[in-house]
Amino acid sequence: LIVSDCARALLLLFLVLVSLAPRPSFLALVLVAVFAVQSFSAVFDPARAALVPLLVGEEHLLACAILDGVARYSLLFLGSGIGGFVASFLGVPVDFGLDALSYAASAWLILALAVGPAQLAVPE
Repeated sequence: LIVSDCARALLLLFLVLVSLAPRPSFLALVLVAVFAVQSFSAVFDPARAALVPLLVGEEHLLACAILDGVARYSLLFLGSGIGGFVASFLGVPVDFGLDALSYAASAWLILALAVGPAQLAVPE
């Protein structure tokens, strides 16, 4: 999870550099970077979903799944609007930079969880 978030943050920082180029006509680089970001997301999402039941326990799993879904889709809806606003008024490099910062913060928060072996015990 941490490697995936760090990789996505670095890829988005690369997109910041590409978008700051005097002639940002590096469409092939942008497409490769976006493909790579989505590839890391394809690894991250199932890993995150598999970790949740181990962190919350079976008795809280349903409530956690509901809250996770509400939060995920609410942020997807709001994030799209905020991202469009930032790109329109502050510029695409700022938008990519904030996205990279969000992935770095996610990696840091996952690292801060410090999941111990007792919490990862497989239920019998």
